[in-house]
Amino acid sequence: QRQLEAAPRAAPLWYLLAMVRLARQEPNEAEQALRKVIEIEPKHSGAYLALSRLYASTGKESEALAKLEAALQANPRDLVSLVAVGAVYQKRGETDKARARYEEALKLKPDFAAAANNLATIYAETDLERAYALARQAREAAPDDPYVADTLGWILQRRGEYRRALPLLRESAEKLPEHPEVLYHLGRTWAMLGDEGAATEALLKALMGAVPFAEAEAAGRLLDLLSTNPETADAEKTWAQLQEALAKTPDDLFLLWRAGQFAARRGDSAAARALLEKARKRDAGFVPAAVALAELYNGPLAQPRQALELAEQAVEAAPGAPQPAATLGWIAFRQRDYPRAFNLLQEAKQRRPDSAVIAVRAAWTAYAMGRTEQAAEDMRRALQNAPAPAERREAERFLEFVAPANEGPTPEAVQRALAEDPTYLPALMRRAALEEQRGDRAAAIKTCEALTAQYPFFAPAFRQLLLLHAAGETATEAAMAVGRKARELLPLDPQVAKALGILAQRRRDYEGSARLLQEAARSLTNDAEVVFFQGLAAKQTGKPEEARALLRRALELQADAPWRAQAQAALDAL
Repeated sequence: QRQLEAAPRAAPLWYLLAMVRLARQEPNEAEQALRKVIEIEPKHSGAYLALSRLYASTGKESEALAKLEAALQANPRDLVSLVAVGAVYQKRGETDKARARYEEALKLKPDFAAAANNLATIYAETDLERAYALARQAREAAPDDPYVADTLGWILQRRGEYRRALPLLRESAEKLPEHPEVLYHLGRTWAMLGDEGAATEALLKALMGAVPFAEAEAAGRLLDLLSTNPETADAEKTWAQLQEALAKTPDDLFLLWRAGQFAARRGDSAAARALLEKARKRDAGFVPAAVALAELYNGPLAQPRQALELAEQAVEAAPGAPQPAATLGWIAFRQRDYPRAFNLLQEAKQRRPDSAVIAVRAAWTAYAMGRTEQAAEDMRRALQNAPAPAERREAERFLEFVAPANEGPTPEAVQRALAEDPTYLPALMRRAALEEQRGDRAAAIKTCEALTAQYPFFAPAFRQLLLLHAAGETATEAAMAVGRKARELLPLDPQVAKALGILAQRRRDYEGSARLLQEAARSLTNDAEVVFFQGLAAKQTGKPEEARALLRRALELQADAPWRAQAQAALDAL
């Protein structure tokens, strides 16, 4: 008010004052301020919309209507009164009368955003194409208006164009963060795109607000479905409830989706597929059904090609949504595309840090890529996120098998795990370590070779296999190939450099051996074996003084080394 005294023709200040009056529930003062905005700036669409909503929400509809109709008789070209009368009629459910008033306003002013926007909301119930054209017209006239953005976004959502709807609805919700209808529209769109977390957040905010809204019941039903976890809820009880609900509304997309998930959990894959395909037939863009069907094809239906195709479609339809990305990542993991699986599940984990299922899957992809510490961290995160019994058991067993050697499972536990699942990666790593401890180098090599064949990015297995080869007497081409792969995966590992240096020396590549061993020695400063092989490399490259010093130091570091005789013979030869 003080600023208006200095600038009485500042429309933005009058509009701000009107919003304050509305927030303080002072409708008469708000009306005066909004009319002042329109007097100063006749194209201010926000003022028209706010005024029409004010008239429709005062609870004195008949009184307001009589007043507005009288104003129209005096001035039939009064745009404010035309839109306000239309809003009151629309609130009363008299849509024909409301439509007539809005269309009169548009004849007088074709770019009148308030009239086009309100008329679009009426046509949205009967003629989506006409509604879409009007909403676009309103958006062009008022590109920054949050109510117009909501209307266009909601109509796009009703047309099944969820990706186009989302940015408009997010824009509207940012500007109207407490508006329940806007939040409901946003939440439902998030849900259609498969982002259950974002949908739940928006719906909760809509329902927790103090303002009642027409779609509150629908918002509550959707929130209940999103809150029902297929992994932890009572399967039989929930299945019965879903069947009862479907009997009343058999084409409800979200009911069909959840029922399909619970049918799958009950082991009825045929029923699950039928329910999910029905949902997709009704709306091919309904992402949750595509994701659930992809999970079904990836699991009990065992049709990996169809699973991959559906999941890729879901990710394309909802880029950035965590559940489609997580499902595609898991399908990629099952098909041994580990880099792609890792990237997708790490992205999904960042967007849904509270999901135990995603955390478990992210852990497996990290482990397959050789990121063992990250895998353990992800499994611990899964345990913190109230996992279902299956995920809890999986995470606990994983953490037991990747624990330090002195804390890990017994040999008997390793045998039991491999009897249940011969491909269980942590148990195979444990078996290789046990075989090496027993001195059965050939068996350990065989186990590691099986691991590296199945998991071509699992650095620990390549590292272990390389060290096993280096501990032998020869340097085959197969051993060198393992070494190159280990070096690629672990370029800074000094043990890898050491093993490669030893193998290079056996292949008479003394210069290459010297370089690798020198690199290893920077970290393994007191490793007698490194110093010993450095001495041999120096001897073979014509550096006798250096060779003598290195060989003597190697013997000082480990007087009882198995290569003691070879070191002494080399010294004698020098």
